[in-house]
Amino acid sequence: YSNGHIKDFEVYVSSNGVDWGNPVSTGTWSLSLLEKSSEFAPVRARYVRLRALSEVDGNPWTSAAEISIVAAALEVDTDPLVPGEAADVTVVGGRPGEPIHLVGGVRGSGCGPCPPSLGGLCLDVLPPGRVVATAVTDESGRAHFSDPVPENLVPDEITLQAVAVRGSGGQRSVKSAATVVPVED
Repeated sequence: YSNGHIKDFEVYVSSNGVDWGNPVSTGTWSLSLLEKSSEFAPVRARYVRLRALSEVDGNPWTSAAEISIVAAALEVDTDPLVPGEAADVTVVGGRPGEPIHLVGGVRGSGCGPCPPSLGGLCLDVLPPGRVVATAVTDESGRAHFSDPVPENLVPDEITLQAVAVRGSGGQRSVKSAATVVPVED
């Protein structure tokens, strides 16, 4: 079952398919039937090259059944919320032109629901969290939310989480970590 499994590898990226530069990731994979992964810092690129340097049994060939590119998770950045004023929430890490859903809740974080409307992705905002706003990312993958904070908002803090629904049926959806945001008077 080991015939062709990649052992040592390098990952390259390019914006034009010609200039590849230095590898963004290198490593060694063990022999197993488990999915392999290689993480590297986010970069803007159009092409990705996986270069196999060796095969687990020393053979002069390698193979790969499927290769997936998975984007980094989303990140939420916000100032404290003030009832009656506009929120100042920014989400980074989206794809250009992608809708980002901002989920908010007042009961903290933990094992939340997995709503089909968000691709079945399990949230970290405890019920009754809900989508409080949606914004489309700009060309840099950044979404800005400036919706008014309800004047009758009572809790001392709110938990926010950003979600981008991706892939057929949401199977490649991504989310941010749950972020606790103070609510000021």
